[in-house]
Amino acid sequence: MIFKRKISVNEYCKTRLDLLFSSQQTTLWLQLKQSWPDNAVVMASDSSYLKNIRAAHITVLSMAVIKKYGIDIALQMNRCIQDYLDNHDQEEINSLLPVYDKALSTIPQDGILGIAQFLAAVICHDNCSQDTIFALGGQLYGALESIRADFKQIKIVSEL
Repeated sequence: MIFKRKISVNEYCKTRLDLLFSSQQTTLWLQLKQSWPDNAVVMASDSSYLKNIRAAHITVLSMAVIKKYGIDIALQMNRCIQDYLDNHDQEEINSLLPVYDKALSTIPQDGILGIAQFLAAVICHDNCSQDTIFALGGQLYGALESIRADFKQIKIVSEL
């Protein structure tokens, strides 16, 4: 039997969010945006692009946690996310999360695609290609796989 390293909800949350807001991740996302084959993405505001891509990634994180660990850990994770965003002056992203949560349920068979469609609509003002939607979905699936890889190494435990 393999023993997983235990990590508190808050520690995991902070680690993941620190990565999402790191200068390295910001640079990577902006480089990706500028090299995108869809001009609607390239022309999107950097600020709007970053806020929305982060909100989408946070939604994927929350989804993965609730599926793996259940409601108690997920509620603690959501409280940590709210506190983190409040403490880092990211209220706009906090206000986007309920909208991305709704987008998650728009396509029952593929919530990630629902998020990708909404993300594309917002950053491209409903003027992007299907390829862009699928590429954004691919990015979000990549984030989900990264989170799942974490779950193979760690066990998130309650703060309570």
